[in-house]
Amino acid sequence: MNRFSLRFTQLAIACVAVLGFASFAYSAAAGIVSGELKKWHTVTITFDGPTASESDTTTFLNNRLNVTFTTGSESFTVPGFFAADGNAAISGATSGTKWRVHFCPDVIGTWTYTASFRTGANVAVDPSATAGTADATIDGVTGTFAVAASDKAAPDFRARGMLRYVNKHYLQFAETGECFIKAGSNSPDNILAYTDFDNSPAAHTFAPHVADWTAQDSTWGGKGKGLLGAINYLSSKGLNSQCVRVFNRPGPTQDVYPYVDSGSAPWTSATALKTFDCSKLDQWEMVFEHLTKRGLLINVALSQPGNASCFEFAENLLTTANPFADTRKLFYREMAARFAHHCAITWNIVEATDANSMFTADQTQTPSGQQLVNFAAFVHAVDPYGHLVVCGTDLNEPEPLYIPTVAADTNAYVGGVSIVNDMHEAYEYPGFYWFMNQTAKKPYICFQDQVYGGVPYFAETAVADSVAAQFGIDPLWPHLLDGGSGMEFNTENQGRQLNDFRQFDRLWNQMAIAQRFMSGLPLKSMYPGSGQVTSHQVRYPYMQIGNDSLLIVKINSNFAKYFDMSDTTKFKAGDKFAILWFIPKTGAYAKGTVDTITVSDIAQEAQATSYGVPPGVAADTLWTQGNIYPYTVQWICIVRNIKYSVGVTNTVIPSRKASMLRLVGSRVYFTAATRDRVTITLTSPNGSRIKTIFDGLAGLGPNVVSLESAQLATGIYFVTMRQGAMQYVERFVKIK
Repeated sequence: MNRFSLRFTQLAIACVAVLGFASFAYSAAAGIVSGELKKWHTVTITFDGPTASESDTTTFLNNRLNVTFTTGSESFTVPGFFAADGNAAISGATSGTKWRVHFCPDVIGTWTYTASFRTGANVAVDPSATAGTADATIDGVTGTFAVAASDKAAPDFRARGMLRYVNKHYLQFAETGECFIKAGSNSPDNILAYTDFDNSPAAHTFAPHVADWTAQDSTWGGKGKGLLGAINYLSSKGLNSQCVRVFNRPGPTQDVYPYVDSGSAPWTSATALKTFDCSKLDQWEMVFEHLTKRGLLINVALSQPGNASCFEFAENLLTTANPFADTRKLFYREMAARFAHHCAITWNIVEATDANSMFTADQTQTPSGQQLVNFAAFVHAVDPYGHLVVCGTDLNEPEPLYIPTVAADTNAYVGGVSIVNDMHEAYEYPGFYWFMNQTAKKPYICFQDQVYGGVPYFAETAVADSVAAQFGIDPLWPHLLDGGSGMEFNTENQGRQLNDFRQFDRLWNQMAIAQRFMSGLPLKSMYPGSGQVTSHQVRYPYMQIGNDSLLIVKINSNFAKYFDMSDTTKFKAGDKFAILWFIPKTGAYAKGTVDTITVSDIAQEAQATSYGVPPGVAADTLWTQGNIYPYTVQWICIVRNIKYSVGVTNTVIPSRKASMLRLVGSRVYFTAATRDRVTITLTSPNGSRIKTIFDGLAGLGPNVVSLESAQLATGIYFVTMRQGAMQYVERFVKIK
C-alpha cells in the first residue's frame, strides 16, 4: 500500500471514530458514507466543503446542500445541513468544513447519490433547483453504497419500516403493514430543556432514570444518561410516542430552541433566527435516534400558541396577507434535514390555535387557514419521506377552526388533527372527522394530545386504588373506539417540572393496555359508530367490520343501550355471535353469562338482556341509564361472528407472503423458503415468551405443528416465525 492509499484509509477510519458509528465507512469521491447500511436505518454522508461558522447568519440561509439518492425507479432528494467539525455533539465545535446528509433507504440493493451544493442569497429557502451558484467543493460529487436487510426486532421501528400516511385514518408501517395506535406522553412540555444539552437551561435532569440507562445506549461524552434512561423506561411500559417541542414559547418558559443566541428570546430579531446550534442539534439527533430504537414516535411540535407567528413578527410581516417568513422556511428545512430520516416522526405545524389571539399583532397571533396550508405544503416539500403533517385544534374547543374539514378541498398537505383538549366530549370528534371526510382523497388522522383530565390521580398514592381514579382518563377508550388514532397525556398540567416518569406508572399501564387491545383489532377494515353524522353530537362509541359484523367492540359504562344492531339486513339467517368481555383495568378477557347470541337475539329491542353480563356484575346495575360520558370504563364487550376465524381475529404483522405463516384453529401452518433454521415461538402481548413451538430445520415447502393450546388461559397471544432475516407474526386468541 503506497503512502497516499495508507493516508486515505487512515482518514476514512478516523472519520468513523469521529462520527461515533459502530459500522464501517468508506470514501466515495469526496463523501464519507457511514452508519449501518441497512434498510430503514440511518445512512450518513459527510462532505468536505467550504469553511463556515454557526454564528454567521449567511451559513444556513445562503448555502444549500441537497443530495439525490437513486436505485432503480426509487429517487429521493434529501436536504443536508452544516455539521461544523463533524463531531459537534462531543466536541462542541461551532465552525468547520463538514456538510452532512442523513438518509433512510427503503429498498435493499445498491444506491447512488449525487450532491448539489449551491450558494447565494436565501438559496436555502428557494425551491428552484438552479437557484444560486454551484460550489465545486461538493456540487456534483457522486458515489454508491450497498444496503442490506435490517436485522432489528420490535419495538425498534427499523424492524417495521417507515411510518407512513397512506390516505387512511391510521398511519401504517411500510415494512409490516401494521396500523399505528399512538399511546404516549405529552410531558414534560419542555423535555429538550435538559441539563446535558449544550446551550440549554437545565429544567430537567431525569436523575431518577439514570439507573434505566444501559451500557448499550449511546451518550455524548458520557452525557445524556438520564434522558436516555427515561426513554428506556417509557418503552418498557409499552408506550410508543413522545411529544418533543423543538421551539418553545417566548418569555420565562423559553427554554427549548435550536438557535445559538438564547439571549434573543422572545425572538424579536430575525438575525437570531438564522443561526442554528450545531452541537445541540447533534445531541438532539442522538436522542431522536434512541427514540426510534426504543419504538417511540417523535411527535415534533414546531410551534405553540405563544410563538405561533414569531417568525413573521420578527420580519415585520404581520400586516401582510398570509405572511410566510423566510426564517420560518429555514427553520422547517433545518428540522427536516436533521430529523426527517427517522422512521416514525410527525410534524405538528402549530400545537394549538387560539381564537382569542387571531387578531393580535404579536408573536402569539394564530395563523390563518391559508397560512397553515402554506406551512404544511413547505414542510411536505422539504421532507422527502412525506411524514404526516398535523395541526392542533383550538385551545378552547376541540375543533380545528383554521384548517379545512376536508383537506382535499384545498389540496392541503395537512393530513390530520391533534385535538388539544381533555374535555370528555372531545371523544366525539374522531368519529365526526371520520365520516365528514370519508370520501376525501385525504382523510384525517385524528390524535388527541395534551390530555390531562384526571391524570394526577395516577400518582402512586392511596387514592389511585379507587375505581374513579383508575379510570380518570375519561376520553381514552371512547376516543379509540370512535375512530381516534391515539393519545398523548400530560402530567402535572404539562409536567414542566417532571423528572420522574415512574410517578405516573399506573397511567402508562392503562395506556399500554388500550394500545395493545386496539392494535390487535383488524383496523384496516374497521369503522366507528352508527353511520354518518353531520354535526358534533353524542355518540355511543364502538367499532365494527363490514356488513357482516365480523367483530364489534363497544364500551360498557352506564349506557342503557350500547350499540344499535337492529338492522338485521346486515346479517344472514342463522348467524351466531360469540360474546367475550375485556377488562381495561387489567387487560384480561373473561366469559360472561351468555356465550353466544343469534341474529334474532341481536334484533331484540331489549339489548341489555341479549348479551348477558360479565362475571361478578349484577344484571340490574350493568345497564343502568346514567351519565352519557364513560367516566368508569370497567368492561368492553366483544361480539364476534363465529363463522369467521375461530382462533385468529387479526394478523398483527402481515407478512409479505401471507402463506409463510397461517393459523387455523390451534394448528400452525408455515412454509420454509430455504433450509435456514426456523424458530416459532408463542409470546404474550407484552413480549414475554411463553414457549417455543418449533426450533430446527424444517422441510422445504409447507409444514404444520400444533400450538397445544389446551393449557393456555383465555386471552391474546402472538405466534412469531423467524427464518434468517425474515419474521412473520400472527395473532392467536384463546377462548375457552
